[in-house]
Amino acid sequence: MSTPLDTHSRFFTGGHGIISVVTGEGALKTYKDNTATGGSLLTSVRDYGGGWNNYATIVSGGAGRIFALSYTGSLDIFSVADPASGAGAITKVKTVAATNDAVIAMDGANDVWAQGSTIYTLKRGIADRLGEVRQWTYSEAAGAAPFSAATVVVSGVGTKTLTGWSPGPGTIYTVGATPDHSGVARSYTGSGLTELANGDVGSGFHGDVHADIASYLASPPADAKPIFGSAPPEEPAPQAVTDASPDPAPQNPAEFTGRFTLGNGSPAAGLPVRVEAIDITSESTVEEELTTLGTAVTAADGTWKVSLPATLPADVSQAATANGGAINAVAHLDGQTASGQIMRGTDFVMAAPASAPAAARALVTSAAEDDTPSRIRPVTEAMMQESPQPNEVQTAHSWASRGEQNSVDTLGEQPLPEYQSDTSGLPQGDPYIVKGVDTKAMEVRPMDGGCDRTKTKIIDRQIRYTAVVEGHAAWDSKATVKYDSKLSTNIEVAVKTGSNWTIEGSVTLGSAISASTATRTRARTTASSGRSRSSTRSTRKRGSATTARTRTSATGSRAVSTRSRAAEPWASTART
Repeated sequence: MSTPLDTHSRFFTGGHGIISVVTGEGALKTYKDNTATGGSLLTSVRDYGGGWNNYATIVSGGAGRIFALSYTGSLDIFSVADPASGAGAITKVKTVAATNDAVIAMDGANDVWAQGSTIYTLKRGIADRLGEVRQWTYSEAAGAAPFSAATVVVSGVGTKTLTGWSPGPGTIYTVGATPDHSGVARSYTGSGLTELANGDVGSGFHGDVHADIASYLASPPADAKPIFGSAPPEEPAPQAVTDASPDPAPQNPAEFTGRFTLGNGSPAAGLPVRVEAIDITSESTVEEELTTLGTAVTAADGTWKVSLPATLPADVSQAATANGGAINAVAHLDGQTASGQIMRGTDFVMAAPASAPAAARALVTSAAEDDTPSRIRPVTEAMMQESPQPNEVQTAHSWASRGEQNSVDTLGEQPLPEYQSDTSGLPQGDPYIVKGVDTKAMEVRPMDGGCDRTKTKIIDRQIRYTAVVEGHAAWDSKATVKYDSKLSTNIEVAVKTGSNWTIEGSVTLGSAISASTATRTRARTTASSGRSRSSTRSTRKRGSATTARTRTSATGSRAVSTRSRAAEPWASTART
Protein backbone atom coordinates (compact mmCIF):
# COMPACT_ATOMS: atom_id res chain seq x y z
CA MET A 1 0.00 0.00 0.00
CA SER A 2 1.36 3.44 -0.86
CA THR A 3 0.14 7.02 -0.98
CA PRO A 4 1.74 10.33 -2.09
CA LEU A 5 2.82 13.02 0.35
CA ASP A 6 2.89 16.76 -0.23
CA THR A 7 6.02 18.21 -1.81
CA HIS A 8 8.87 18.84 0.67
CA SER A 9 7.10 16.88 3.44
CA ARG A 10 8.75 14.39 5.84
CA PHE A 11 7.24 11.65 7.97
CA PHE A 12 7.91 9.51 11.03
CA THR A 13 5.96 6.90 12.97
CA GLY A 14 5.24 6.47 16.64
CA GLY A 15 3.52 3.10 16.77
CA HIS A 16 -0.19 2.25 17.00
CA GLY A 17 -0.63 2.84 13.26
CA ILE A 18 -0.08 6.60 13.65
CA ILE A 19 1.89 8.35 10.89
CA SER A 20 3.15 11.87 11.59
CA VAL A 21 3.88 14.17 8.64
CA VAL A 22 5.81 17.45 8.73
CA THR A 23 4.69 19.54 5.74
CA GLY A 24 6.89 21.82 3.66
CA GLU A 25 5.54 24.77 5.65
CA GLY A 26 6.57 23.12 8.93
CA ALA A 27 3.13 22.00 10.18
CA LEU A 28 2.91 18.70 12.07
CA LYS A 29 -0.08 16.57 11.08
CA THR A 30 -1.01 13.11 12.31
CA TYR A 31 -2.78 10.38 10.34
CA LYS A 32 -4.17 6.95 11.13
CA ASP A 33 -3.36 3.89 9.02
CA ASN A 34 -6.77 2.33 8.39
CA THR A 35 -5.76 0.00 5.56
CA ALA A 36 -6.40 -3.07 7.76
CA THR A 37 -10.12 -2.30 7.61
CA GLY A 38 -10.16 -1.23 3.97
CA GLY A 39 -9.68 2.46 4.73
CA SER A 40 -7.09 5.02 3.75
CA LEU A 41 -3.39 4.81 4.57
CA LEU A 42 -3.53 8.47 5.60
CA THR A 43 -6.77 9.15 7.50
CA SER A 44 -6.41 12.65 8.94
CA VAL A 45 -6.43 12.91 12.75
CA ARG A 46 -5.03 16.25 13.91
CA ASP A 47 -3.11 19.33 12.74
CA TYR A 48 -0.68 20.54 15.45
CA GLY A 49 0.43 23.69 13.63
CA GLY A 50 3.83 24.94 12.47
CA GLY A 51 7.35 25.33 13.79
CA TRP A 52 8.48 21.77 13.08
CA ASN A 53 10.68 22.74 10.14
CA ASN A 54 13.25 23.91 12.70
CA TYR A 55 14.26 20.27 13.17
CA ALA A 56 16.65 18.36 10.91
CA THR A 57 15.70 14.92 12.26
CA ILE A 58 12.52 13.76 14.01
CA VAL A 59 11.98 10.19 15.28
CA SER A 60 9.67 8.41 17.69
CA GLY A 61 9.83 4.91 19.08
CA GLY A 62 6.23 4.47 20.16
CA ALA A 63 6.84 5.06 23.87
CA GLY A 64 4.98 8.38 23.98
CA ARG A 65 8.10 10.43 23.20
CA ILE A 66 9.23 12.39 20.13
CA PHE A 67 12.96 13.12 19.70
CA ALA A 68 13.59 16.21 17.53
CA LEU A 69 17.15 17.24 16.60
CA SER A 70 17.28 20.95 15.74
CA TYR A 71 19.47 22.51 13.07
CA THR A 72 21.42 24.20 15.88
CA GLY A 73 22.43 20.79 17.25
CA SER A 74 20.34 20.53 20.43
CA LEU A 75 17.76 17.77 20.98
CA ASP A 76 14.19 18.61 22.04
CA ILE A 77 12.14 15.81 23.62
CA PHE A 78 8.34 15.92 23.59
CA SER A 79 5.76 13.86 25.43
CA VAL A 80 2.69 12.62 23.54
CA ALA A 81 -0.58 12.17 25.43
CA ASP A 82 -2.69 9.23 24.25
CA PRO A 83 -0.25 8.16 21.50
CA ALA A 84 -2.62 5.42 20.28
CA SER A 85 -5.16 8.00 19.09
CA GLY A 86 -2.76 10.40 17.39
CA ALA A 87 -4.79 13.31 18.75
CA GLY A 88 -3.24 13.79 22.20
CA ALA A 89 -1.43 16.92 23.33
CA ILE A 90 2.30 17.25 22.51
CA THR A 91 4.40 18.93 25.22
CA LYS A 92 8.12 19.66 25.33
CA VAL A 93 9.62 17.99 28.41
CA LYS A 94 13.35 18.44 27.98
CA THR A 95 16.13 19.89 25.85
CA VAL A 96 19.42 18.00 25.71
CA ALA A 97 22.47 20.14 24.88
CA ALA A 98 24.35 19.76 21.63
CA THR A 99 27.44 18.71 23.62
CA ASN A 100 25.82 15.48 24.83
CA ASP A 101 27.49 12.38 23.35
CA ALA A 102 24.21 10.90 22.13
CA VAL A 103 23.16 14.16 20.51
CA ILE A 104 26.57 14.49 18.83
CA ALA A 105 26.17 10.94 17.49
CA MET A 106 22.68 11.72 16.17
CA ASP A 107 23.91 14.87 14.45
CA GLY A 108 26.73 13.00 12.69
CA ALA A 109 24.85 9.80 11.85
CA ASN A 110 23.75 8.69 8.39
CA ASP A 111 20.45 7.51 9.88
CA VAL A 112 18.68 7.77 13.25
CA TRP A 113 15.65 5.84 14.50
CA ALA A 114 13.98 4.85 17.76
CA GLN A 115 12.44 1.74 19.25
CA GLY A 116 10.63 2.38 22.50
CA SER A 117 12.93 4.57 24.61
CA THR A 118 16.06 3.51 22.74
CA ILE A 119 17.73 5.67 20.10
CA TYR A 120 19.81 4.03 17.37
CA THR A 121 22.47 5.82 15.32
CA LEU A 122 23.92 4.33 12.12
CA LYS A 123 27.28 5.52 10.85
CA ARG A 124 28.40 4.03 7.55
CA GLY A 125 31.92 2.77 6.98
CA ILE A 126 34.60 4.81 5.26
CA ALA A 127 37.62 3.86 3.21
CA ASP A 128 39.87 2.72 6.07
CA ARG A 129 37.35 1.33 8.56
CA LEU A 130 33.88 -0.18 8.84
CA GLY A 131 30.92 1.59 10.40
CA GLU A 132 28.58 0.58 13.21
CA VAL A 133 25.14 0.94 14.77
CA ARG A 134 25.01 2.22 18.36
CA GLN A 135 22.13 2.34 20.80
CA TRP A 136 21.44 4.97 23.46
CA THR A 137 18.82 4.39 26.15
CA TYR A 138 16.79 7.46 27.12
CA SER A 139 15.85 8.10 30.75
CA GLU A 140 13.82 10.73 32.61
CA ALA A 141 14.74 9.44 36.06
CA ALA A 142 15.52 12.18 38.57
CA GLY A 143 19.24 12.95 38.70
CA ALA A 144 20.07 10.53 35.87
CA ALA A 145 21.77 11.44 32.62
CA PRO A 146 19.30 11.75 29.72
CA PHE A 147 21.09 9.00 27.79
CA SER A 148 23.11 5.98 28.84
CA ALA A 149 26.58 5.30 27.47
CA ALA A 150 26.60 4.02 23.92
CA THR A 151 26.47 0.31 23.15
CA VAL A 152 27.58 -1.03 19.78
CA VAL A 153 24.84 -3.37 18.55
CA VAL A 154 25.92 -3.88 14.91
CA SER A 155 29.55 -3.84 13.78
CA GLY A 156 31.04 -4.18 10.34
CA VAL A 157 28.67 -1.72 8.64
CA GLY A 158 29.78 -1.20 5.03
CA THR A 159 30.52 2.03 3.20
CA LYS A 160 27.24 1.85 1.25
CA THR A 161 24.94 1.15 4.23
CA LEU A 162 22.96 4.32 4.91
CA THR A 163 19.55 3.26 6.27
CA GLY A 164 18.36 1.35 9.32
CA TRP A 165 15.23 0.68 11.39
CA SER A 166 13.90 -1.67 14.07
CA PRO A 167 10.60 -3.53 13.59
CA GLY A 168 10.69 -4.57 17.25
CA PRO A 169 12.94 -4.91 20.32
CA GLY A 170 16.18 -6.80 19.70
CA THR A 171 15.87 -6.64 15.90
CA ILE A 172 17.68 -4.28 13.53
CA TYR A 173 17.38 -4.01 9.75
CA THR A 174 19.93 -2.23 7.54
CA VAL A 175 19.93 -1.46 3.83
CA GLY A 176 22.90 -0.63 1.64
CA ALA A 177 23.27 0.51 -1.95
CA THR A 178 23.88 -2.36 -4.39
CA PRO A 179 24.93 -2.29 -8.05
CA ASP A 180 21.51 -3.53 -9.13
CA HIS A 181 19.66 -1.03 -6.87
CA SER A 182 17.67 -3.90 -5.34
CA GLY A 183 17.38 -2.34 -1.85
CA VAL A 184 18.10 -5.62 -0.02
CA ALA A 185 17.63 -5.51 3.76
CA ARG A 186 19.78 -7.44 6.26
CA SER A 187 18.43 -8.36 9.70
CA TYR A 188 20.32 -8.62 12.99
CA THR A 189 18.93 -10.06 16.21
CA GLY A 190 20.04 -10.58 19.79
CA SER A 191 20.96 -8.55 22.84
CA GLY A 192 24.13 -6.49 23.09
CA LEU A 193 26.20 -7.01 19.96
CA THR A 194 23.68 -8.59 17.60
CA GLU A 195 24.38 -11.28 15.02
CA LEU A 196 23.37 -11.42 11.37
CA ALA A 197 20.15 -13.40 11.18
CA ASN A 198 19.28 -13.03 7.51
CA GLY A 199 21.36 -11.42 4.77
CA ASP A 200 18.35 -11.06 2.46
CA VAL A 201 15.25 -10.53 4.57
CA GLY A 202 13.56 -8.45 1.86
CA SER A 203 14.20 -6.14 -1.09
CA GLY A 204 12.89 -2.93 -2.60
CA PHE A 205 13.71 -0.71 0.40
CA HIS A 206 14.72 2.82 -0.66
CA GLY A 207 14.67 6.26 0.91
CA ASP A 208 13.62 6.90 4.51
CA VAL A 209 12.19 3.79 6.24
CA HIS A 210 10.19 3.68 9.50
CA ALA A 211 8.61 0.59 11.05
CA ASP A 212 5.30 -0.01 12.77
CA ILE A 213 3.24 -3.09 13.58
CA ALA A 214 -0.03 -3.21 11.65
CA SER A 215 -2.35 -5.60 9.84
CA TYR A 216 -1.46 -5.55 6.18
CA LEU A 217 -4.47 -7.43 4.78
CA ALA A 218 -8.13 -6.70 5.43
CA SER A 219 -10.54 -9.57 6.01
CA PRO A 220 -12.21 -10.79 2.79
CA PRO A 221 -15.86 -9.90 2.08
CA ALA A 222 -18.40 -12.17 3.74
CA ASP A 223 -19.68 -13.43 0.38
CA ALA A 224 -16.23 -14.23 -1.02
CA LYS A 225 -15.84 -17.89 -1.98
CA PRO A 226 -12.73 -19.90 -2.84
CA ILE A 227 -12.24 -21.06 -6.45
CA PHE A 228 -11.66 -24.75 -7.19
CA GLY A 229 -10.34 -25.96 -10.53
CA SER A 230 -9.88 -23.50 -13.39
CA ALA A 231 -10.39 -19.82 -12.76
CA PRO A 232 -13.41 -18.24 -14.51
CA PRO A 233 -12.63 -16.36 -17.74
CA GLU A 234 -11.67 -12.74 -17.29
CA GLU A 235 -13.94 -10.03 -18.58
CA PRO A 236 -12.75 -8.50 -21.87
CA ALA A 237 -10.60 -5.42 -21.49
CA PRO A 238 -12.30 -2.13 -22.41
CA GLN A 239 -11.43 -0.59 -25.77
CA ALA A 240 -8.70 2.02 -25.63
CA VAL A 241 -9.85 5.58 -26.18
CA THR A 242 -8.06 7.18 -29.08
CA ASP A 243 -7.36 10.85 -29.52
CA ALA A 244 -8.52 11.88 -32.98
CA SER A 245 -7.05 15.38 -32.71
CA PRO A 246 -4.12 16.08 -35.06
CA ASP A 247 -0.59 16.14 -33.71
CA PRO A 248 0.75 19.64 -33.07
CA ALA A 249 3.05 21.09 -35.69
CA PRO A 250 6.73 20.50 -34.83
CA GLN A 251 8.77 23.46 -33.68
CA ASN A 252 10.91 25.27 -36.19
CA PRO A 253 14.48 24.58 -34.92
CA ALA A 254 15.49 28.10 -35.97
CA GLU A 255 13.17 29.63 -33.36
CA PHE A 256 13.52 30.09 -29.62
CA THR A 257 10.20 29.40 -27.91
CA GLY A 258 8.91 29.22 -24.35
CA ARG A 259 6.06 29.96 -21.98
CA PHE A 260 6.01 31.99 -18.77
CA THR A 261 3.39 31.72 -16.03
CA LEU A 262 2.69 33.40 -12.71
CA GLY A 263 3.41 31.51 -9.53
CA ASN A 264 -0.13 30.09 -9.48
CA GLY A 265 0.20 28.70 -13.01
CA SER A 266 -1.89 31.31 -14.83
CA PRO A 267 -0.35 32.88 -17.98
CA ALA A 268 2.08 35.77 -17.64
CA ALA A 269 0.72 37.84 -20.56
CA GLY A 270 1.91 41.08 -22.12
CA LEU A 271 5.41 41.04 -20.65
CA PRO A 272 8.67 41.74 -22.57
CA VAL A 273 11.16 38.90 -23.10
CA ARG A 274 14.83 39.28 -24.05
CA VAL A 275 16.80 36.34 -25.49
CA GLU A 276 20.60 36.39 -25.08
CA ALA A 277 23.32 33.96 -26.18
CA ILE A 278 25.15 32.28 -23.29
CA ASP A 279 28.02 30.39 -24.94
CA ILE A 280 29.97 33.47 -26.03
CA THR A 281 31.79 34.41 -22.82
CA SER A 282 35.57 34.31 -22.75
CA GLU A 283 37.81 32.74 -20.12
CA SER A 284 38.03 36.07 -18.27
CA THR A 285 36.60 36.49 -14.78
CA VAL A 286 35.58 40.07 -15.65
CA GLU A 287 31.88 40.74 -16.18
CA GLU A 288 30.85 40.71 -19.84
CA GLU A 289 27.57 41.63 -21.49
CA LEU A 290 25.67 38.86 -23.28
CA THR A 291 24.75 39.20 -26.96
CA THR A 292 21.05 39.87 -27.58
CA LEU A 293 19.47 37.61 -30.22
CA GLY A 294 15.98 39.11 -30.16
CA THR A 295 13.04 40.32 -28.08
CA ALA A 296 9.35 39.44 -27.86
CA VAL A 297 6.21 40.04 -25.78
CA THR A 298 4.34 37.15 -24.16
CA ALA A 299 0.97 36.31 -25.72
CA ALA A 300 -2.31 35.90 -23.83
CA ASP A 301 -1.38 32.30 -22.98
CA GLY A 302 2.12 33.27 -21.79
CA THR A 303 3.91 31.90 -24.87
CA TRP A 304 6.58 33.78 -26.78
CA LYS A 305 8.75 33.21 -29.87
CA VAL A 306 11.98 34.71 -31.19
CA SER A 307 13.48 33.75 -34.57
CA LEU A 308 17.22 33.52 -35.06
CA PRO A 309 18.71 36.52 -36.87
CA ALA A 310 19.23 36.02 -40.61
CA THR A 311 22.95 36.67 -40.01
CA LEU A 312 24.31 35.46 -36.70
CA PRO A 313 26.73 37.68 -34.74
CA ALA A 314 30.30 36.47 -35.18
CA ASP A 315 30.73 35.36 -31.56
CA VAL A 316 27.42 33.44 -31.61
CA SER A 317 28.27 31.75 -34.92
CA GLN A 318 31.65 30.66 -33.55
CA ALA A 319 30.09 29.30 -30.35
CA ALA A 320 27.46 27.37 -32.33
CA THR A 321 30.15 25.75 -34.51
CA ALA A 322 32.01 24.63 -31.39
CA ASN A 323 28.76 23.25 -29.95
CA GLY A 324 27.84 21.02 -32.88
CA GLY A 325 25.62 23.66 -34.52
CA ALA A 326 23.20 24.36 -31.63
CA ILE A 327 22.81 27.81 -30.07
CA ASN A 328 22.11 28.01 -26.35
CA ALA A 329 20.44 31.10 -24.94
CA VAL A 330 18.70 32.45 -21.87
CA ALA A 331 15.32 34.18 -22.00
CA HIS A 332 14.68 36.80 -19.32
CA LEU A 333 11.40 38.39 -18.31
CA ASP A 334 11.22 41.26 -15.83
CA GLY A 335 8.05 42.77 -14.39
CA GLN A 336 6.59 44.17 -11.21
CA THR A 337 3.38 44.03 -9.22
CA ALA A 338 1.20 47.03 -8.39
CA SER A 339 2.91 47.16 -4.99
CA GLY A 340 6.35 47.43 -6.64
CA GLN A 341 7.54 43.85 -6.02
CA ILE A 342 9.96 42.95 -8.83
CA MET A 343 9.27 39.58 -10.50
CA ARG A 344 11.68 37.77 -12.78
CA GLY A 345 11.41 34.81 -15.15
CA THR A 346 14.34 32.83 -16.52
CA ASP A 347 14.23 30.10 -19.14
CA PHE A 348 17.16 28.40 -20.85
CA VAL A 349 16.33 27.66 -24.47
CA MET A 350 18.02 26.50 -27.66
CA ALA A 351 17.75 26.85 -31.43
CA ALA A 352 19.66 25.76 -34.51
CA PRO A 353 19.89 27.51 -37.92
CA ALA A 354 18.93 25.71 -41.11
CA SER A 355 22.63 25.26 -41.87
CA ALA A 356 23.23 23.29 -38.62
CA PRO A 357 23.79 19.52 -38.74
CA ALA A 358 20.68 17.33 -38.56
CA ALA A 359 21.69 16.03 -35.11
CA ALA A 360 21.69 19.55 -33.65
CA ARG A 361 18.30 20.40 -35.17
CA ALA A 362 16.89 17.10 -33.91
CA LEU A 363 18.04 17.87 -30.36
CA VAL A 364 16.36 21.28 -30.49
CA THR A 365 13.12 19.73 -31.72
CA SER A 366 13.32 17.05 -29.02
CA ALA A 367 13.77 19.64 -26.29
CA ALA A 368 10.74 21.57 -27.55
CA GLU A 369 8.53 18.55 -26.87
CA ASP A 370 8.86 19.35 -23.17
CA ASP A 371 6.46 22.31 -22.92
CA THR A 372 6.86 22.76 -19.16
CA PRO A 373 6.42 26.50 -18.49
CA SER A 374 8.82 28.64 -16.48
CA ARG A 375 7.28 30.42 -13.52
CA ILE A 376 8.21 34.00 -12.76
CA ARG A 377 9.45 34.40 -9.22
CA PRO A 378 9.88 37.30 -6.77
CA VAL A 379 13.24 39.05 -6.61
CA THR A 380 14.25 39.34 -2.96
CA GLU A 381 16.95 41.35 -1.26
CA ALA A 382 19.06 38.20 -0.97
CA MET A 383 19.27 38.03 -4.77
CA MET A 384 20.85 41.47 -4.89
CA GLN A 385 23.90 40.26 -2.98
CA GLU A 386 26.64 37.96 -4.25
CA SER A 387 26.97 35.08 -1.80
CA PRO A 388 30.19 33.09 -1.30
CA GLN A 389 30.42 29.73 -3.00
CA PRO A 390 29.83 26.75 -0.65
CA ASN A 391 32.77 24.51 0.15
CA GLU A 392 32.95 20.71 0.05
CA VAL A 393 31.93 20.35 3.70
CA GLN A 394 28.86 22.57 3.25
CA THR A 395 27.65 20.88 0.07
CA ALA A 396 27.99 17.46 1.71
CA HIS A 397 24.93 18.36 3.82
CA SER A 398 22.67 18.97 0.81
CA TRP A 399 19.78 16.66 -0.03
CA ALA A 400 21.45 15.74 -3.30
CA SER A 401 24.85 14.94 -1.74
CA ARG A 402 23.26 12.61 0.77
CA GLY A 403 21.33 10.93 -2.00
CA GLU A 404 24.49 10.55 -4.05
CA GLN A 405 26.08 8.51 -1.26
CA ASN A 406 23.35 5.92 -1.70
CA SER A 407 23.49 5.92 -5.54
CA VAL A 408 19.91 4.57 -5.61
CA ASP A 409 17.20 6.30 -7.61
CA THR A 410 14.58 6.70 -4.88
CA LEU A 411 12.38 9.07 -6.88
CA GLY A 412 11.55 6.71 -9.74
CA GLU A 413 9.10 8.48 -12.04
CA GLN A 414 8.42 11.24 -9.52
CA PRO A 415 9.66 14.72 -10.50
CA LEU A 416 12.68 16.26 -8.86
CA PRO A 417 11.91 18.56 -5.93
CA GLU A 418 11.09 22.00 -7.34
CA TYR A 419 13.46 23.77 -4.95
CA GLN A 420 16.79 22.59 -3.57
CA SER A 421 19.60 23.99 -1.46
CA ASP A 422 23.30 23.36 -2.08
CA THR A 423 24.17 23.39 1.64
CA SER A 424 21.26 21.71 3.46
CA GLY A 425 18.19 19.53 3.07
CA LEU A 426 15.19 20.49 0.97
CA PRO A 427 14.20 24.13 1.58
CA GLN A 428 11.15 24.77 3.74
CA GLY A 429 8.49 27.41 3.32
CA ASP A 430 7.00 29.14 0.28
CA PRO A 431 9.47 31.31 -1.72
CA TYR A 432 6.55 33.28 -3.17
CA ILE A 433 5.75 34.76 0.23
CA VAL A 434 7.77 37.99 0.55
CA LYS A 435 7.52 39.92 3.80
CA GLY A 436 4.33 38.06 4.65
CA VAL A 437 2.66 38.70 1.28
CA ASP A 438 1.86 35.88 -1.17
CA THR A 439 2.91 36.99 -4.68
CA LYS A 440 1.83 33.88 -6.63
CA ALA A 441 -1.43 35.31 -8.00
CA MET A 442 -0.46 38.99 -8.20
CA GLU A 443 -0.83 40.71 -11.55
CA VAL A 444 2.57 41.44 -13.09
CA ARG A 445 3.08 44.45 -15.35
CA PRO A 446 6.02 45.43 -17.58
CA MET A 447 8.78 47.38 -15.91
CA ASP A 448 9.89 50.76 -17.20
CA GLY A 449 12.58 50.11 -19.79
CA GLY A 450 11.63 46.45 -20.33
CA CYS A 451 14.24 43.75 -19.69
CA ASP A 452 17.72 44.77 -18.56
CA ARG A 453 20.78 43.50 -20.43
CA THR A 454 22.57 40.64 -18.70
CA LYS A 455 26.19 40.57 -17.62
CA THR A 456 28.01 37.36 -16.84
CA LYS A 457 31.32 36.28 -15.37
CA ILE A 458 33.06 33.03 -14.55
CA ILE A 459 33.05 32.38 -10.79
CA ASP A 460 34.77 29.00 -10.72
CA ARG A 461 36.02 26.27 -13.07
CA GLN A 462 35.83 22.56 -12.39
CA ILE A 463 36.15 19.43 -14.49
CA ARG A 464 33.87 16.51 -13.68
CA TYR A 465 33.32 13.15 -15.35
CA THR A 466 30.18 11.09 -15.51
CA ALA A 467 29.23 7.62 -16.69
CA VAL A 468 27.86 7.70 -20.22
CA VAL A 469 26.73 4.11 -20.67
CA GLU A 470 27.15 0.67 -19.14
CA GLY A 471 27.51 -2.68 -20.84
CA HIS A 472 26.23 -5.71 -18.94
CA ALA A 473 26.90 -9.35 -19.76
CA ALA A 474 26.25 -12.64 -18.02
CA TRP A 475 29.08 -14.90 -16.90
CA ASP A 476 31.54 -15.85 -19.67
CA SER A 477 29.80 -13.70 -22.26
CA LYS A 478 30.66 -10.44 -23.97
CA ALA A 479 29.28 -6.90 -23.83
CA THR A 480 30.30 -4.26 -26.37
CA VAL A 481 29.78 -0.51 -26.11
CA LYS A 482 30.39 1.79 -29.09
CA TYR A 483 30.24 5.53 -29.69
CA ASP A 484 30.13 7.55 -32.85
CA SER A 485 32.59 10.38 -33.35
CA LYS A 486 30.04 12.99 -32.24
CA LEU A 487 28.34 12.90 -28.86
CA SER A 488 25.57 15.31 -27.92
CA THR A 489 22.91 15.69 -25.28
CA ASN A 490 20.27 18.01 -23.87
CA ILE A 491 20.50 18.90 -20.19
CA GLU A 492 18.12 20.80 -17.96
CA VAL A 493 19.63 23.78 -16.17
CA ALA A 494 19.20 24.83 -12.55
CA VAL A 495 18.92 28.51 -11.68
CA LYS A 496 19.54 29.96 -8.24
CA THR A 497 16.62 32.10 -7.11
CA GLY A 498 17.53 33.71 -3.81
CA SER A 499 18.97 30.87 -1.72
CA ASN A 500 17.21 28.05 -3.64
CA TRP A 501 17.88 26.26 -6.91
CA THR A 502 15.19 25.22 -9.40
CA ILE A 503 15.19 23.75 -12.92
CA GLU A 504 14.52 26.39 -15.62
CA GLY A 505 14.78 25.12 -19.19
CA SER A 506 17.56 23.23 -20.94
CA VAL A 507 20.58 23.60 -23.20
CA THR A 508 22.30 21.29 -25.66
CA LEU A 509 25.96 20.34 -25.52
CA GLY A 510 28.12 18.69 -28.15
CA SER A 511 31.55 17.08 -28.05
CA ALA A 512 33.87 15.11 -30.26
CA ILE A 513 34.84 12.17 -28.05
CA SER A 514 34.55 8.63 -29.32
CA ALA A 515 35.22 5.34 -27.59
CA SER A 516 34.66 1.64 -28.01
CA THR A 517 35.19 -1.08 -25.46
CA ALA A 518 34.44 -4.77 -25.19
CA THR A 519 34.85 -6.87 -22.09
CA ARG A 520 33.70 -10.05 -20.47
CA THR A 521 31.20 -10.10 -17.62
CA ARG A 522 30.70 -6.32 -17.33
CA ALA A 523 31.98 -3.14 -18.96
CA ARG A 524 31.57 0.43 -17.83
CA THR A 525 32.77 3.32 -19.97
CA THR A 526 33.14 6.90 -18.79
CA ALA A 527 33.53 9.93 -21.03
CA SER A 528 33.77 13.65 -20.52
CA SER A 529 32.36 16.41 -22.65
CA GLY A 530 35.21 18.71 -21.78
CA ARG A 531 35.52 21.64 -19.44
CA SER A 532 32.86 22.45 -16.90
CA ARG A 533 32.38 26.05 -15.84
CA SER A 534 30.63 26.12 -12.55
CA SER A 535 29.52 28.65 -10.01
CA THR A 536 29.31 25.83 -7.49
CA ARG A 537 30.58 22.27 -7.54
CA SER A 538 29.57 20.08 -10.47
CA THR A 539 28.96 16.46 -9.62
CA ARG A 540 26.90 13.59 -10.98
CA LYS A 541 23.82 13.92 -8.80
CA ARG A 542 20.17 13.44 -9.25
CA GLY A 543 18.17 16.08 -7.47
CA SER A 544 21.26 18.14 -6.84
CA ALA A 545 21.13 21.79 -6.00
CA THR A 546 23.06 22.00 -9.25
CA THR A 547 21.22 19.29 -11.11
CA ALA A 548 20.24 18.78 -14.72
CA ARG A 549 18.34 15.80 -16.02
CA THR A 550 19.56 14.66 -19.43
CA ARG A 551 17.81 13.83 -22.65
CA THR A 552 20.35 11.94 -24.76
CA SER A 553 20.48 11.35 -28.50
CA ALA A 554 21.02 7.93 -30.07
CA THR A 555 24.77 8.41 -30.01
CA GLY A 556 24.42 10.31 -26.75
CA SER A 557 26.64 11.34 -23.93
CA ARG A 558 26.27 13.40 -20.82
CA ALA A 559 27.93 16.72 -20.38
CA VAL A 560 28.33 19.62 -18.01
CA SER A 561 27.92 23.32 -18.62
CA THR A 562 27.76 26.29 -16.30
CA ARG A 563 27.55 30.05 -16.34
CA SER A 564 26.56 32.81 -13.94
CA ARG A 565 24.32 35.82 -14.31
CA ALA A 566 25.83 38.73 -12.41
CA ALA A 567 25.40 37.98 -8.71
CA GLU A 568 22.90 35.20 -9.39
CA PRO A 569 24.98 32.07 -10.08
CA TRP A 570 23.68 29.02 -11.83
CA ALA A 571 25.21 25.69 -12.58
CA SER A 572 24.20 22.34 -13.96
CA THR A 573 25.32 18.75 -14.10
CA ALA A 574 24.22 15.66 -15.94
CA ARG A 575 22.14 12.94 -14.31
CA THR A 576 22.64 9.35 -15.38
